[in-house]
Amino acid sequence: MSARAVFFALRSLGCQRGLPPSRLVSGWRRGFSSTASNAVRAVFTKTNNAELNMVLQYIQEKIIFPAYLPKEQRKIVFDSKKKSFLEQNPIVIEVDGLEHKFSHIDRSKDIMNSKRALSNALNSMHSADDWANLGTLLAGLKKAGIRLKARHWGEVVRKAGRRGHVYTVIECAKQSDKTGLSLKGAEVTIRVLAFVNDKICSSSGAAAESRQALTWVETVLDLLQRPEHATPDEPTRNRLHYSRLVRGMVLFARASVANAGTATAAEKDVDSLRDEVALLTSLWNDAVENDLEEVAEFVRLKPALEREANEKQGGNQADEAPKKQGGNQADEAPKTQGGNQADEAPKKQGGNRADEALNGSAYVQVLAQNIKGIKIAQQVLGQEAEALSPILKNLESHLQDFAIKSKLRKESWANEYEKVMGQKPDWPAVGNKTVEDA
Repeated sequence: MSARAVFFALRSLGCQRGLPPSRLVSGWRRGFSSTASNAVRAVFTKTNNAELNMVLQYIQEKIIFPAYLPKEQRKIVFDSKKKSFLEQNPIVIEVDGLEHKFSHIDRSKDIMNSKRALSNALNSMHSADDWANLGTLLAGLKKAGIRLKARHWGEVVRKAGRRGHVYTVIECAKQSDKTGLSLKGAEVTIRVLAFVNDKICSSSGAAAESRQALTWVETVLDLLQRPEHATPDEPTRNRLHYSRLVRGMVLFARASVANAGTATAAEKDVDSLRDEVALLTSLWNDAVENDLEEVAEFVRLKPALEREANEKQGGNQADEAPKKQGGNQADEAPKTQGGNQADEAPKKQGGNRADEALNGSAYVQVLAQNIKGIKIAQQVLGQEAEALSPILKNLESHLQDFAIKSKLRKESWANEYEKVMGQKPDWPAVGNKTVEDA
C-alpha cells in the first residue's frame, strides 16, 4: 500500500472520544428518580402516530422502566403475591421528568417477547419524528438487559434505510455505549453505506445529495476507527475500514461527488478520489485474480438462503459456506490462494456467520455500487484509474454469475441493479413478481 494511500485512509479517521457514560441518580421517597445526562433520552417522545405511541408506551412501562428499579422493588412488581401490597404501597419512579406509578406485572401474560416488541415498534415507525425514538428504544432495551443478535441489528438497519432514515442509525452508532448499536458486524456497516449511497442513486447523482451522502459515508468511516466499533485484537487489515466492498462503496460516493462537483471544490474532490483509487487498488492486489466465491468477505455476505439452495441442489464447493447454524463448518473460511489475513475467516461474534449474510437484492445493490463507483472514477480520472479495470472485470463477472445461476433470483434484484447502474441488467428476467426476502 502506498504511503499516500495509507495517509489518506487514516487522515481524518482518528478516534474521537465518546460522551461520558450516563449517570442515573436515584433517591427514595416512596419511589426514586432517574435523570439521564446524555443525548439519548430515557423517555420516548410522543408522536402523531397513535399506533407507535401505544407500542412504545407498552415497551416503556412493561420492559424498560422495571429495569430502573432496585432489585427488591422489582421483585415486588413481578410477584403476584405482592399485588395487594403494591396497591397499598405504590412504587413510583421518575425518569427524565416523567413520573410512573407501577402496577403488578404478570411475566406470563403482560410481557411480550422483547424481540417481537422491537419488530412491532420498527414496523410502526414511518416519519422522522417516529424514527427519532429509535435511540431511546435501543438504549431502553439495553438498559433492560435485552441482548439483540446480528439478525435484529440487521432488521433495524433494513427498516430504517428502506424508509429513508438511515442517518438515525448512524446517530445511534455514534452513541453505541448507550444504544448498543455497533458497526462491528459486516451486515450493519455494509447496509448502512449502501442505504447512504442510495441517496445518490435516487437523485441521479445530484451534487447536493452526493455531497450529503459523502459526509455520512465519512462519518461511518470515522466510527469504524473507534475502539467501540472494532473487534479487540483484530488485525488492522481485517477490519471493515479496509474491506474491499466497504472501500468500493466509499469510492462510489467520492467519485459521484467529483463527477458532480462545482468548480471551486472540484480539484480537492478529484485529489480525494485519486487517493481512494490508490487505496482500493492496493487492497485488491492479492485478490484481483481470485474467484470471489472463495474470498471470505464475499462468502460472509452472500445470501444465506442462496447458499443453502445451492447445497441442496448440488452446488459447487464455493457455495458451501455456512451449513446449519451451530455447525463447526460454518466457522471455517474458504482459503484464498496467496491471500493475506484479510481473507481469513471472520471471527464468530455471537452467532453463525450466516447471521451477517445479506439478502439477494442487497447483495446485488452492494456489488452494483462497487462496479458503478469504479466506472465513474474511470470517467473522472481516465488513465489514472486504469488499475481498477481488472477489479471491475472480476466484480462484473461475479455479479453476473450470481444472478444467472441463482435459484432464488427476484425481480427486485434487477430493480436494484437498474437503480444503481442506470440500465437494466442483461440476465434473464423473472417471470412472476415476488416479495423480497426480509
